[in-house]
Amino acid sequence: MYRAEMGTGKRLLLLTLAVVSITASTWGLQELYADPNVDLLNAVSVISIPVTIGIIAAYYGIRG
Repeated sequence: MYRAEMGTGKRLLLLTLAVVSITASTWGLQELYADPNVDLLNAVSVISIPVTIGIIAAYYGIRG
């Protein structure tokens, strides 16, 4: 199966998005640790959404 080349710019953008997303999730985890009076839905969304975006961006950034 033929895959079109992504190019260095798009790959760099995806890897940057991955790093920023994982950093945002660790920042959110630290905020939740500092203020534990948060309901479960907000806690899950603060952690899972940036992690999911980071994992997908890293996969496509590395895979090309």
